[in-house]
Amino acid sequence: ESENAYLTCLDVLSELGEKEFLNEKLPDYSGGKDVASLVARITKRLENKTEEEMLAIKGDSALQISSIMKFYSFITIVAFFVKQEVVLPLCCRMIDLTLSYGVTKHSVIGLVQISAAICNRSSLQCDVGGACNIGKLGISLLDRIESSD
Repeated sequence: ESENAYLTCLDVLSELGEKEFLNEKLPDYSGGKDVASLVARITKRLENKTEEEMLAIKGDSALQISSIMKFYSFITIVAFFVKQEVVLPLCCRMIDLTLSYGVTKHSVIGLVQISAAICNRSSLQCDVGGACNIGKLGISLLDRIESSD
C-alpha cells in the first residue's frame, strides 16, 4: 500500500511539472550521491532567514505551486516509511520551491522534516543548532499562515 502511495505521488508530481527533478536528479540523490552538499546548500540558503523574509517571497502560479507542494508533503511522509534515502532530497526540493515561489502551508512540512532528517543522519555531521533554527522557522511560519489543515 505505501509503495503504491509513493508511486502515485511520483506520477502526480510528474504531471504537475516536476518530471525533470524526479527523473533526472532524484535518482542520483537516492544513491547517496551529493546529498550532504545538497543539504549544505539548502541550509546555507535558509541561514538567518526570518519569517518576514520568507513571507515576502512571491512567485508566479500560486495555485500550481500549492498543488505541487501538497504532493511533495505527501510523498515525503510516505517516503519516510518506504524509501528513506529520498526524504532529504525531497525536502530540499520543497525548500527550493518555497524560496523561489513563496511560502505555502505545505512549506512548513519541508522545513520541519528537513530539520529532523538532518539531525537524524549522523553521516551529515549536522549542525544541530542550525537544524533546530530551520525547524523553528517552520513552526513560526505555521503560526503566521492561514491553514485549515
